[in-house]
Amino acid sequence: MTLAKHFTQMVAVIGLVAVYLRYFHHIVGNKRRQRL
Repeated sequence: MTLAKHFTQMVAVIGLVAVYLRYFHHIVGNKRRQRL
């Protein structure tokens, strides 16, 4: 039970990090386009 809960929490954290990295990459791409 504890292991499953920890696994679910880890998956949620990885998902949030993936979304954050994608959002950050999108912002950097927009800034580069504006500079050009």
